[in-house]
Amino acid sequence: MVEALLDAIGEGKQVAALVELKARFDEESNIEWARALERDGVHVVYGLPGLKVHCKTALVVRREGDAIRRYVASFHRQLQQRYGSALYRHGMFTCDEAVGADCTDLFNYLNGLFR
Repeated sequence: MVEALLDAIGEGKQVAALVELKARFDEESNIEWARALERDGVHVVYGLPGLKVHCKTALVVRREGDAIRRYVASFHRQLQQRYGSALYRHGMFTCDEAVGADCTDLFNYLNGLFR
């Protein structure tokens, strides 16, 4: 995933990522990844005080003609179950408007842009 985010930056895209520094057994690795992402231009958010985030979700927003379309990829079982995905073990990829709107709210909240 980190390589894909860096590739997107290389293509001139805007990229934001939440990196949970307090992760079981992965603190050092997460700090290194976060520094690499920031160094290459990714807007990195380090979580919110008192909130443990574990969402395993990516949101891609792109202009397609005159419209904006949101694509969501998730490997988090609860999100998949909420939207009825039968692909619990393999992940979910969708451009469903309701899912995209909810994930936009999630990412805006995590970036401090949501009221």
